[in-house]
Amino acid sequence: MRLWIDASVGKSLTVFGMSPVERHIQAVARLKGISEVCVDSGAAATPSLPDDLQRKAKIVFRNGAGSASQRLQAYLRDGAEPVLAVSGDTVVDQRLFEFALGREPGFAAIDKGLAMMSLASQTNLPEAATVDALAAAMVGSGVARELPQSEFPTFIRRLRRDMPYYLLPIRSEKDRAAAEHFMFWANYKGSTDLFTRYVYPFFVWHMVRPLAHWRVHPNVVSGFNVLLGIPAVPAFAMRAYVLGFICAYVMSVLDSVDGKLARLTYTDSQLGTRLDHGLDLIHPPFWYLAWAWAVAAGNLADPVMTAAVMMVVVYILDRLAVKVYTVSFQRALY
Repeated sequence: MRLWIDASVGKSLTVFGMSPVERHIQAVARLKGISEVCVDSGAAATPSLPDDLQRKAKIVFRNGAGSASQRLQAYLRDGAEPVLAVSGDTVVDQRLFEFALGREPGFAAIDKGLAMMSLASQTNLPEAATVDALAAAMVGSGVARELPQSEFPTFIRRLRRDMPYYLLPIRSEKDRAAAEHFMFWANYKGSTDLFTRYVYPFFVWHMVRPLAHWRVHPNVVSGFNVLLGIPAVPAFAMRAYVLGFICAYVMSVLDSVDGKLARLTYTDSQLGTRLDHGLDLIHPPFWYLAWAWAVAAGNLADPVMTAAVMMVVVYILDRLAVKVYTVSFQRALY
């Protein structure tokens, strides 16, 4: 399958440091099944893209003549593979690209008038000025069918939540701000605790946006997170509670930053996942025991130490129960 992007539309607006065109390419670069990405600028200037992006995907640039449907028709006929068509002024839910790879072409995902289409190479297109207008015309005439939300897998396992697919316009500063706000909250996990839901977001929001703009890799944040989590243990054990709390609190906030930064900028990696989730799993038992050691003044026979050991045992059993349930039912226990 090929991806065609109408880059003749859109202003120089970025969403978390990336233009919609770059976001489209980043979204499909890691997917197996996209053989080529065509950036068609029409009569507009060819958009600039990071050099490393062109190493991740095969990108071709075109300056086709005519309307969106005329330029897309010419590209359809250049190859035998089906084509995904998207607009360069729209943010498309990353899940739609993966969904389209496993389906027969001939459908349009439409949300609030915005569209992504999956087309067979032999499709004859009606005249339309934009991708959105083309999708509406094809669905209206019965040439393509609209993808209903009921056919789309809405459950996101890593976020433990259900969410319909979405498309967002990026045509003004107001659109950009609204899209960033929506995407930020859409990347929060379901069933979070009160601190994560109501306290951390203010700090996370004001850190994710500049870090994304500066293109700071989330692994840098995860590494810094590890450096904060480790000294909290001896700080608690030595009754340096203020220092321990500062390390623990900043670490907890950054624990929300690295994951969201990775998902919003398509920079998640296996190393980052291991750093992030590994620290999440390991640090709580050490913190429990460190606090108990401080309160019990190092007396292993103190009931506080016994209680801490019991907490660690329950914690381990809880982690195992969550893992067994997830593997068994392919759903989150939360």
